[in-house]
Amino acid sequence: MISSANLYANIWNDIYQRFLNNKLHHALLFNGQIGLGKFNFAYELAKTLLCENHQSHQNHQNHQNNNNNNLIATACNNCKSCQLFNTNNHPDLRLVIPENLQNNILENKNTKSEKNDKNDKSEKKSTSFSKNILIEQVRELSDFLVLTTNRKGLRIIIIYPAETMNNNCANALLKSLEEPLPQTLFLLITNKIGQLLPTLKSRCEIINFALPNQQNTLSWLKLLPNIANKNNAEINSALAYCNQSPLLAEQILNTNFLNNTTWLKQFLQALEKPKQIDFIALSAIIEKESKDSDSNAINSAMNFSLILLCDVLQKWLVDLILLYYLNNNKYFINYKKSQQELIKNTNINIKKLLQFWNEVIILKKQSLQPLNSRIFIEDLFMKYRNIF
Repeated sequence: MISSANLYANIWNDIYQRFLNNKLHHALLFNGQIGLGKFNFAYELAKTLLCENHQSHQNHQNHQNNNNNNLIATACNNCKSCQLFNTNNHPDLRLVIPENLQNNILENKNTKSEKNDKNDKSEKKSTSFSKNILIEQVRELSDFLVLTTNRKGLRIIIIYPAETMNNNCANALLKSLEEPLPQTLFLLITNKIGQLLPTLKSRCEIINFALPNQQNTLSWLKLLPNIANKNNAEINSALAYCNQSPLLAEQILNTNFLNNTTWLKQFLQALEKPKQIDFIALSAIIEKESKDSDSNAINSAMNFSLILLCDVLQKWLVDLILLYYLNNNKYFINYKKSQQELIKNTNINIKKLLQFWNEVIILKKQSLQPLNSRIFIEDLFMKYRNIF
């Protein structure tokens, strides 16, 4: 099976070889920008290291392929451990993740988390879920760590995103990292390593994930069933929009976000012709279309939100700035010609453009608060039109 881990075969193979040689650090910290597939990598790695037949499977893989992009070992998918992964909950794996991420992750991964296995807290929080890892979740690991492993092998704890632990939570974890138990592996994943306590980072081996080679990413995406029939231009457009992040590109392509999202098309058409914007009417239309799309959307991550609207606008403004100074854009590569014409044919004020770009960064944070969406959108359009 081809997975996102194949994009980082060099990292995977190095970790696996050190595991076989008993030279693997007890706590690995995976660092990199969002959308690189670090969580999927950690999860698939955990499955392989817990697999009871991974070494013989490694030999089989080596006979089949010596390609540097191939993993030298993957889970066999046949042993009892793999069956526990595939069909239910593996007793020697724990996920420590915020409540607001648990539904999406657990639906896909079907494993245990420190969400309170002993009793369901849905009665306590039916509508509001924490965006942070809670100290109770870390403390509950104590019971898990003192037990003998069920399958007589490793026990693995995946903590994601590590930056959502506050100082008290991180300090509670430090003791476990400072006094590692045998046959125990911590896999921490972060998108913002600068937000982690220095003491926490010092107890881990930091493994940096960079953007994979663009051609490798393109080849990997073409192997995915839902994307195999898409042309390279469409895939490259998605990659450009998400700054070359492979998993974000996969999500965009699976939802046809750039091509089939009505509110996005209307928004971009308005940005192309700022002097013609009827911002009151258009704001109402976008708000209505967004509600209609949300009610039919399968993937809630790509549903309309004010923060997503700000993100689109921020990318558009960056493209205009890059075209103004360097005659090249970055995110909306299919709109390069219209963006060039916009700069050429309008009296664009670069100072106002830069100021508005900075303001959108602030507005993006404010959009997380309860706001009147129509007034918010109207204000964005009005300020954008004033640049020209």
